[in-house]
Amino acid sequence: MTNPAVGDEHVAPPIEDVVRIYRGVLLNMCRERIKDYSEVEDALQEIFMRLWVKRKQYAPARGTYFSWMYTVACNTIVDLQRFNARHYAGRVPNTEDDGLCRSYDSPYPAPHPIKRLISDARAEKVRGEVAAIPVEKWRKCVEMLNLQGTPSVEVGKRLGISNLAVKIAAHRGRDYLRHTLTSHGESYDNY
Repeated sequence: MTNPAVGDEHVAPPIEDVVRIYRGVLLNMCRERIKDYSEVEDALQEIFMRLWVKRKQYAPARGTYFSWMYTVACNTIVDLQRFNARHYAGRVPNTEDDGLCRSYDSPYPAPHPIKRLISDARAEKVRGEVAAIPVEKWRKCVEMLNLQGTPSVEVGKRLGISNLAVKIAAHRGRDYLRHTLTSHGESYDNY
């Protein structure tokens, strides 16, 4: 039998091998899905702990070890995000000049002021590009769905089109937006 950590998927590999081989992959997964970087290492440790606890649940007949590990990791991240959303309140600076912070229900802390300015500038640029979408139906669908957060069923009612037509128009509008932003040398992924 070959080493289970590097390809033979008949048994769950020892946790030491999992940490050594998959730490980088799992760390990148956590960084992509968790916005608060101070929580990334905690999430990674929780994933390794759950992999250890659930190691006997791995069934080779149902798939590779990597796919099982990936599923456990995704579920762990979602569980942590739900827990944080239920149990922790973020703090944001007050708009008044009294120096106090006001609570609101969010699992994430307020962004750094420089990041907020960059984000605001990007959002303003995207709003300008959305306003320039040439097909009115595409533009309205993108504005209502993506900028205003209106449910697609409601957008369809307002525009007098089906839910499927809303989704298609929004997809085409976002596709146009992606093309426009990338043609200006911008990375669409930043928005």
